[in-house]
Amino acid sequence: MKNYLLENKVNLLIKNNEQLKMTKKSWNIIGQGCALAFTIDDKAINHKLVDECIDIIKDSTIIISKFRGISMIYVATLLSFEDDKVGAFKVILEIFKTLKSQGFWGNDYLIIASLVIYKNRNKINIYTSVENIKYIYDYMNQKHPYLTSSDDYCNAAIISIYSTDLKRDLEYMEECYKFLNKNGLYKGNCLQAISQLLCLSNNRNMASCKNLISLIETLNKKSCKISYKNYSIFASIAMTEFEEVKIVNKIEHMSNEIKEYSDLNIWGREKRNSISSYLVISQHLDEKKDEYEKLINISQFLCIASGVEEAIQASNTC
Repeated sequence: MKNYLLENKVNLLIKNNEQLKMTKKSWNIIGQGCALAFTIDDKAINHKLVDECIDIIKDSTIIISKFRGISMIYVATLLSFEDDKVGAFKVILEIFKTLKSQGFWGNDYLIIASLVIYKNRNKINIYTSVENIKYIYDYMNQKHPYLTSSDDYCNAAIISIYSTDLKRDLEYMEECYKFLNKNGLYKGNCLQAISQLLCLSNNRNMASCKNLISLIETLNKKSCKISYKNYSIFASIAMTEFEEVKIVNKIEHMSNEIKEYSDLNIWGREKRNSISSYLVISQHLDEKKDEYEKLINISQFLCIASGVEEAIQASNTC
């Protein structure tokens, strides 16, 4: 029996991918990540509006601005859904400058953190959130000085938005890190990223950690291997109730299916598995949108941060 909700996700991904190919600039790997990120949020991209926003960014920044680099397509696409695009970009720039004033590096990761705050601006006080990000980042750096860097800005922003008790959640973050490490995940940036997200779980009994470990083990047994660096994909679904076998079967089926979509130009089994995981998890979260709004938001920005990191790594090897 066909899963039409999941099929709709794939069709939207294909359309979004095609729309970004039609913009003024060629985005390649960055465009793929952007198409996926906005598919997760159920947004249909319009290339003409994206081009309009690219011009707004260029008109509002100097030629060496980071906003004209890797993250430009993400910023332009987010702006394309706003009514007042110029005003929206001014707010994003102000958030970025405020974060920089706290001592953060003004790079692509800080831009993504700025987008996290912007998208949630109606839920929070922006300046309080910026102060909390500084507090969260300093805590991370104190606990893991050799791991914490600018790639943690996005997760710090997410925690600042959704934490209801910073002290408690940050302590639980460290408990998650230790628990996951004792149960097979080795220390490093990836484990740190996972624990940063799982600290937002509603429970405090390691259930989400156990869900994540079990899901990954089942995927590996199914020959549906996920790269270790992408384990954080499963943080959002691990914080929900789900049927593990059903989710794994959907991911395996989707991975085999998207192999046939030449328009997506997705090469490599692990890459297909990762994209399939995002789509299946997105469809699962959509079933209870009101309840899982936080997790949908987390999943989208996790995808954006991952896409930026992949693009940065690719540019560094050129």
